[in-house]
Amino acid sequence: MLIKHQGKRPTIHESALIAPDATICGDVVIGANTCILFGAIISAAGDKVEIGSNCVVMENAVIRGTPKHP
Repeated sequence: MLIKHQGKRPTIHESALIAPDATICGDVVIGANTCILFGAIISAAGDKVEIGSNCVVMENAVIRGTPKHP
């Protein structure tokens, strides 16, 4: 699920693999060949989140960007 938040949408490289039940919200950038696995939540509700290339975000992981820790 891709969610627009405060006018910003996730940017996902075309080669990235996103599980159908992952949630990606707001100003999130996901790099090439990265895998976001089942149940993962990546939320940029507070500040930007950047996940580089060739990364794996494991099942049910939660990643949040905050103003103090983008």
